[in-house]
Amino acid sequence: MAFVPLHNHSDYSLLDGASQLPQMVEPAVELGMPALALTDHGVMYGAIELLKLCTKAGIKPIIGNEMYVINGSIDDPQQKKERRYHLVVLAKNAVGYRNLVKLTSISHLRGMRGRGIFARACIDKQLLSQYSEGLIVATACLGGEIPQAILQGRPDAAREVASWYQRTFGDDFYLEIQDHGGIEDRIVNTGIARLGAELITVHASAGSVALGAAQAAALESAAAVGLPAPTLLAVTVLTSWEQARFASELAIEESLSAYVPRLAQLAAAA
Repeated sequence: MAFVPLHNHSDYSLLDGASQLPQMVEPAVELGMPALALTDHGVMYGAIELLKLCTKAGIKPIIGNEMYVINGSIDDPQQKKERRYHLVVLAKNAVGYRNLVKLTSISHLRGMRGRGIFARACIDKQLLSQYSEGLIVATACLGGEIPQAILQGRPDAAREVASWYQRTFGDDFYLEIQDHGGIEDRIVNTGIARLGAELITVHASAGSVALGAAQAAALESAAAVGLPAPTLLAVTVLTSWEQARFASELAIEESLSAYVPRLAQLAAAA
């Protein structure tokens, strides 16, 4: 079974990403990945470059955007302590690509919130609902609305938000888990696993960069402990693309296979 990293940032994620697209596509090909996604923060600057590089390399480009979502309307006056939440948005077809372009354009034309280098191009849930066709969404990193609710000890709020996305996007909505070694990731992942068991599928991500590996054993582990199937899994332990090129696929597979049942055990015990 092939592995495809769906949450990746390049140096087009200003003040955040450092990876350059040629250095992302090359190891993806070497590791046998059939596709590669790009989800830069709030922008689609790298979409054309990704398309050209992936087409030349013989793999499929998946165009996305890690968008900033607010509650309320982007046309309302900005609240003093307004929260902006991260959301991974991927185009799954031509209609989705057009809707992603539309949402990104609207966010920059009407949705700029904040000041100076802290300003972000935002969208709201009404717009997401209006342009949802052809899009896949995932709950993103610790900056997502559902992870934030879990960290604040508000599981009912997390469930309510997840239910809204599930109603809006159906099977194209995924809960996302990441593990970069921090305690906050473990807290969120436990809550995400519980939500996934109740509601939907779980998508495990590495955030900015992801390592490639075979996942059959991990999928079997997920089924064995009762996580929803089919489950979209990516490797959760990572450092950089350069290390990905030299990582042992067997070691990564074993690590992920051990992590999935452990996550379910934590969720059951919590």
